[in-house]
Amino acid sequence: MKGRGPRPVRARRCTGQERDRLWQRWVALDPDLDAFAARRSTETPVVVLEPRDGTA
Repeated sequence: MKGRGPRPVRARRCTGQERDRLWQRWVALDPDLDAFAARRSTETPVVVLEPRDGTA
């Protein structure tokens, strides 16, 4: 994040409705994303980075 130093985070892969919702937000920012993802043989992962406990 701009103006802040690094902080510890935990990564997790999204699934189901959460993945679908975040994917649509991503496509809104990059309309070519679906075409790029279609070239893959597997589903493109969506990963969320969350602050580790006590670091928010």
